[in-house]
Amino acid sequence: ARPRRARVCRRSPRAGPLEPPVRSAAMGRTDSASAALPWWAVAGLAFALFKHHDGLLDNQHEAAPRHRSSGGGQATSPRPRQLGNFAPESLTASPVASYGAQEPYGAGGPGGAAAPYGTREPYGSQANSQPAAFAAAPGSTDPVLMPVPCLLGLIVPCGNVSVSEAGADVSTPFGVYHIPSKEATRIELREADRSFERYILIFCVTLFVLWVIVTLCAAGSRRRLFRSLEDIAAGRLADDEDYSTDPHPLSPQEKQEHARSRYDPHSEYFIAPGNIYRLLAMSPPSAVGLALWMELAFKAVICLYMQLYLPIMLANNVLQVWEYAGTKSPLWLLANFWNFLAAFTALGALCFIFAGRCAENIRRGAEANLYILTHKEPEGSVRTVHNDDSAHAQPREPSLAATCAEHFWCWTSLGVNTATAFLLQVTMFLNVATFTDQVDHIVVVAVSLHFVLDLDVKIMDSDVALRARYERAVIGLSEETHSRLDCMMRIAALAIALVRLAVPVGLLGIFFLAWRNRTTGQVIGGNPYGSML
Repeated sequence: ARPRRARVCRRSPRAGPLEPPVRSAAMGRTDSASAALPWWAVAGLAFALFKHHDGLLDNQHEAAPRHRSSGGGQATSPRPRQLGNFAPESLTASPVASYGAQEPYGAGGPGGAAAPYGTREPYGSQANSQPAAFAAAPGSTDPVLMPVPCLLGLIVPCGNVSVSEAGADVSTPFGVYHIPSKEATRIELREADRSFERYILIFCVTLFVLWVIVTLCAAGSRRRLFRSLEDIAAGRLADDEDYSTDPHPLSPQEKQEHARSRYDPHSEYFIAPGNIYRLLAMSPPSAVGLALWMELAFKAVICLYMQLYLPIMLANNVLQVWEYAGTKSPLWLLANFWNFLAAFTALGALCFIFAGRCAENIRRGAEANLYILTHKEPEGSVRTVHNDDSAHAQPREPSLAATCAEHFWCWTSLGVNTATAFLLQVTMFLNVATFTDQVDHIVVVAVSLHFVLDLDVKIMDSDVALRARYERAVIGLSEETHSRLDCMMRIAALAIALVRLAVPVGLLGIFFLAWRNRTTGQVIGGNPYGSML
């Protein structure tokens, strides 16, 4: 029996002795679930995910069913349940409940029902029966109910506190705080909202200046920054072969095995993983026949359309429902700090993972394109039109048209990978920034975006014969042409750097920017005392 070959994996500093995984006998055939689907089923599944996402957006903002209030026969609409959002005074007389566990503040429930003084009764309860407005009109002498956070019971009274012309006293761990009159409070709140945008700009500029100072002063950070800039200028995507700083470097035999695995089409380190665009680059009409080439070109055009259209439409759906509403109120951040921080951390980690996936997709695609464009079949090699052995062999003659087609489809692959990565990043940030309490919505978005990112690979993997044809063609490119494509690698390196830079910029936008629902008027990050302004 022939001994099994093993794939080489690098050891981590904490790992034990190197235990290379044994290559399974089933690795020679494609047994994934996606391989059993025809290309039209893959396309239909993508459109189904898109429609499901659109339906979630529509259902999210539909009017909730009406119910009967406890006080009589008048039908009222239930209070909106989006977490962390605040509705305008015209819709509800109070802010909407904050993220998750926090109990709702404010006095106005459906129909203007008010909670008793100093309580945190939820809206719609039988106790909230006295109709009252959240805030009196400017110039009125009527008291106003102001929501005051409880902070684990450290502030008394809390909840809906009545503030008259003389103000109100609130007991805190640091002493008694006097809330001024409602008119003075209104002026202070309005000034706080106006000045917070300036503070955000100062904070971002200060943060950037501190990052520059720390990076330039620390020797290690300065060295990494300059090396990254040099890599972008030189078109280097990764230092896979540099093991000088590895505490457990590979032995010469392991390096040789790793280099050999680069030319194994069943290895995860394969030099040129395929997609539908690179398959077309390796399949000119003279080699595969006009009919098969037309079929492949049709699949590539459909894939190109879907990879660009779907993320644009997903982002457009979000922008049709939500609009930019300035910066988040500092009072909103204080009132919802812990719950917002938990959601921000979890969704921010999802953005980091997704950005890393996009950068890896660009890197592997660029390396595969570079290998195809800088290698050719040796002189005297032949290629068959059909898979059977009785087919007539034809010499490999890369004409000018075939060479132009290779460059066109490889550049198309790089352009689609780069554009899709940026579009999916923008779509992901928009969905996270407008995230409410519907977890299934953000899960469907993440799954659909990940599906779109690998759509070109899945279409090629749906046909085992096409995958095998591509792998044989790539393995046959054993002679280097000595042509240089530094421009392609520089573009890929710059795109990877921008994708990674988009993560902290997007997270700052998620943290500071407010969004208003065009239909309901609810504001994510709105001032909880907005009705007093």
